[in-house]
Amino acid sequence: MMEKWEYACENSFLHAKVILKNWKDYNHKQKKIEASVFYSYVFNSGSNPSGLISKEALLLKVDKRTHDHWNSARLFFRAMMEIYPELLKDFKKYRYYFRELCQSTIDITSHQNDIVKFKSDKDEGIKIKYLTIDKYEICKDKDGNIGIEFFNTGKGSCTINEYNFVTGFPLKDLVPEWITEFETQYLVKE
Repeated sequence: MMEKWEYACENSFLHAKVILKNWKDYNHKQKKIEASVFYSYVFNSGSNPSGLISKEALLLKVDKRTHDHWNSARLFFRAMMEIYPELLKDFKKYRYYFRELCQSTIDITSHQNDIVKFKSDKDEGIKIKYLTIDKYEICKDKDGNIGIEFFNTGKGSCTINEYNFVTGFPLKDLVPEWITEFETQYLVKE
């Protein structure tokens, strides 16, 4: 029997293939809606915990932590449709990205989550403050602290420095270049 995430993955793949032929004609609002549909497939079908937890989130009760999808599903979808539509010819690779990128989560504080989120404005479109590959290493909080330090609990998909603090963000190597290429178009300087 198919797991919930596998069902969502397969259906999101089929949906994306259907809308691909008209994607270039969609306006900003339509693209935003379709990216949100993809996000629903990802968010509502479970998560793939990485085992990474920020140093600050370690001090919180489990139910007070933010389980963040560190790689934005909405940006992934937009990047795929605009930069790498060839992915929709390879379900095996798509399935890998769905599970290992889009459903992968880290535990951080709600404040940290607010710092690294991208914004989408109805008039101006996407605004990205930090590229996914950099955001957890260079983000800056209101007190001027730079970066987020993580502890690897060993209870997830991340196998680097299990049961120890991790230098840098160990999952950034999973981010394909085409996502960074897409995000770079919308990067805003402070």
